[in-house]
Amino acid sequence: MPLADYHVHTSLCNHATGSMRQFVEHAVMLGLDEMAFLDHLTLAPGGQRLSMSAHELGLYYLAARRLSRQYEGRIRVRIGIEIDFFPQAMDQARELCRRFDFDVLTASVHFLDGWNMVSHKTQDSSPFKDPCAMAERYLDALESLLDDPFFDVIGHLDIFKKFSGRAAQVSRPRMAGVIEKIAKAGLCVEINTSGLRHGAEEIYPSADWLEGLARAGVGVTLGSDAHAPKDVGRAFDKATDLLLRCGHTHFTVFSRREPQRIAL
Repeated sequence: MPLADYHVHTSLCNHATGSMRQFVEHAVMLGLDEMAFLDHLTLAPGGQRLSMSAHELGLYYLAARRLSRQYEGRIRVRIGIEIDFFPQAMDQARELCRRFDFDVLTASVHFLDGWNMVSHKTQDSSPFKDPCAMAERYLDALESLLDDPFFDVIGHLDIFKKFSGRAAQVSRPRMAGVIEKIAKAGLCVEINTSGLRHGAEEIYPSADWLEGLARAGVGVTLGSDAHAPKDVGRAFDKATDLLLRCGHTHFTVFSRREPQRIAL
């Protein structure tokens, strides 16, 4: 089965290890057909230390394109960005992304009202005492992100469960409303295996989300959220099994932001 890892970070984000070449070599060793670098672009105050700077985008882009040429015929190396949702900086993010011929743009919510919800270091300062309230606030932010999408993929859709697992629940009507909005926007959703390495102990998003996405005809990409070469392609056997059980028959890859569906 051809597979592609569409969520691979680099050391430019300041919290990943290994060279870009090592990530590619591991993907080749696994026999992947494609991989996409998807490093952080975080413009939110307080989050920039966990992201490359806007000034490093050119370096990042050229390094990835060089590897794409060098590994041609062995693996297709794509180049993308994981855009961190920060309402006041979305116009800036859009303009920065226009400067480069990216293959795929993924948008993710990591911050809620300035609080970093995905870092274990910030959990003691959480403004949310109820995991369900945090999940609802996360979906509020996600729906704001969807009001004017200029990206292709939504990253780790139910990341709100990272530390609280199934204690963070949302209602079926709320879930259906979000899925409908994603479908109308024509976006894909990432199935992200890093949840298996987190406190959530399950893939993002969970089966109930994936079943709803399949019914709505929303496509998916595969991502490991690798922050080290050894994590590339990790648990993709579990991801593909879950997708098939939930009614998905294809995954999506991109070239110059043009999607292509690949049969599972």
